[in-house]
Amino acid sequence: MQKNTSIKVNMWGMCIGELYWCPDIHNTLFSFSNSYLKNNLNVFPVIADRKSAITNNTFYGEINPIHKLLPSFLSESLSDSWEREYIVTQYKDSKRLSQETSPIEKLAYIRNRCLGALEYYIDDSLNYDNDLNWFNQIAEEYEKHLREIRIPSLFKTDLETICSFGTSSVGLRPKVLLALSKKTGEVRSGQIEQDINYEHYILKIGEPKNCIAEKEISYYQIALNAGIKMMPSYLINIDGEGHFITKRYDRANGCKIHTLSFAAIAPRSYSYEDLFKVAVSLKLAREDIIELYRRLLFNIVTHNIDDHARNFSFIMDAKGNWSLAPAYDITYPITEHNNHNMTLNGKNERFRMDDILSIAYSCNILNHEEIYHQVLSSVSNLNDILRKNGVSKKLSDNICKRVSENIRCLQS
Repeated sequence: MQKNTSIKVNMWGMCIGELYWCPDIHNTLFSFSNSYLKNNLNVFPVIADRKSAITNNTFYGEINPIHKLLPSFLSESLSDSWEREYIVTQYKDSKRLSQETSPIEKLAYIRNRCLGALEYYIDDSLNYDNDLNWFNQIAEEYEKHLREIRIPSLFKTDLETICSFGTSSVGLRPKVLLALSKKTGEVRSGQIEQDINYEHYILKIGEPKNCIAEKEISYYQIALNAGIKMMPSYLINIDGEGHFITKRYDRANGCKIHTLSFAAIAPRSYSYEDLFKVAVSLKLAREDIIELYRRLLFNIVTHNIDDHARNFSFIMDAKGNWSLAPAYDITYPITEHNNHNMTLNGKNERFRMDDILSIAYSCNILNHEEIYHQVLSSVSNLNDILRKNGVSKKLSDNICKRVSENIRCLQS
C-alpha cells in the first residue's frame, strides 16, 4: 500500500477520531473528530488530553517497536501477532501476504475485536484501495467463522478444539479469548460481542515443564491474601495439563470497558515514581493509590519482576471517571534474574524499605506498616501453596529462597 489511507476510531458508538497512514514518512497520524472535542469525555488523558488537543490535534505513531508505529494510546489494540493466523491459513498463496502490512491494514482486520472499548472501521462512503478492503472483507469472514464455533463445556473438550478460537492476544504467552455462558457453560469466542448471558475470560496456555499455570494460580492466591484486587481466576485441567484462566476486567454485562495501560498513557516512563504521578493526575480514589502501593511492595517481595508498564492499567467509566484496573500477570519469572522492569529510586534490584517508603511518604500512605505486614503474611505459607497447586519441589524451593532473600534485603 503506497497511498494515504485512513480508518475511523470508534468507542461506545461514537467516532472519536481518524487514524491515517502516511507512506512518505512511514508512520501513522491520529487526529480527534470535532464531535469528540465537543464532548466532555477525556479518553486519552495526559498523553493526548482532550483540552490540549483542541489547539494541537496531531499525534504521530511511536517509533518504539512495542507501539507498532501507532500512537501509544492506540497501540494496545494490536497484539504482537495481530491475530494473523487465520489469514495465513486461509490465504497462504496470496501475494498480498508477501508485502508489508501497514498498521492501518492490520486494524482494518482487527476491527472490533480489540481488548478494551476501542474499535476500528473503514468508512463505507469512501472508495478505499483494494488492500484495505481486502483485510476488511477477511475480517468479516473470520468473525463469521468465530460465531460458528461453539463448545458445550470448557471441561469436556481438548486443547486443540479450544485453540480453534484463535490463540493470539496481547502479550507473549499464547492466550485464547473465551466467552462462557452463565446458564449452560457453553463456550463461544471471546473475540466477538456476546450478550449479557456470557462472561468473558482469558485462557493462558500452560507449560508443564516450567509449571507456568501452576505458578500463576499460586501467585494469584497469595496476592489475594495480601489484599490485592484481582479478577476471579482458576487453574483448569485440559488434556491432562494445567492452564490458567482469568475473568476479563474490560468486559461486563455485555458491555466494553475502556482501558489504558501505564505504557499507553506515558510511553517514555519506566519508574514507579512516574506510575504514581500518572495515578494522581488521573484523580484516582484514595483506595486506588493505596492499592498501587500494595502492588509495588508485593512485586518486590515476591520477585514479580515482569512489572513492566503494560502490566499496570486504568479503566474509565461512562462518566469519564478513572480508576485502577484489577491486577493481572502477577507471577514468578521463567528466567532466573534479579532485575525488575520498573525502577524505584533509580534502582531495579536489591530494594530496601527506604526505597519503598519514599513512595509511602510522598503519597501520604499512613497505613504502610499494616500493608507491609499483610504482604509478608501472605507469603508465610508460600511453599505449601506452590506445592498444593502442582509446582515442582525444586522450583518451589527456588521461589521460596528468592522471596526470603528479597525480604532480608528489604530489612537490611
